[in-house]
Amino acid sequence: RGGSATLIDCRFTDGSGHGLSVIEGGHAHAERCRFSENGWNGIAVEGAGSTLELRDSEAINNFQNGIESWNGAAVILTNNRCEGNSRNGIHLDSGAATAALMGNQLIANREFGLVLTSAGSGKISANSARNNLLGGIVIRTAAGALEITKNQALANQGSGLIIEQGLPPAAFAGNSTERNAEPQILFSSHLSGRDEEQVPAPEVTIPGGAAGQ
Repeated sequence: RGGSATLIDCRFTDGSGHGLSVIEGGHAHAERCRFSENGWNGIAVEGAGSTLELRDSEAINNFQNGIESWNGAAVILTNNRCEGNSRNGIHLDSGAATAALMGNQLIANREFGLVLTSAGSGKISANSARNNLLGGIVIRTAAGALEITKNQALANQGSGLIIEQGLPPAAFAGNSTERNAEPQILFSSHLSGRDEEQVPAPEVTIPGGAAGQ
């Protein structure tokens, strides 16, 4: 809460809430960590001024998303693996904050690999979404300022790329889709708040002690 921490080679598992919560302007830098089997997200970062820098880590088999940001939190996510989570591998809803996602593997999650709901600026590049149940990558209009390129959606059970109505298809030509359910790319989708999230989200207010140890 409003503090700063560097976490190296740590495990966050079996928490009743999120494995790690970064809130109230807090900053966390984590490398080579594992976030698994937590009751909410593996990692949650929320609120203006809050920042998560995550590298070479795993978010696996969490009950909600592997990693989720919302309400103005910024993220830098590099070379992480989000696999087998009950919702999405990564759900980005950062409002006007920046986001950089590079080289992340989003595998066999029960909803989508990557959901880009909102961000003010940033780059989404060289991420791979494969074998996810509902689809590969979802892009909503409020994430239209992001540069989204060189990502791959492979062998998902829904469409590889789902693009909300109002976004220009040409802006996403630099991404690849293979062996997903047809259509490989779903343009001009009418998405509601529940289309990319099939169960209710956890409360924004995070009670003390809810994070995993």
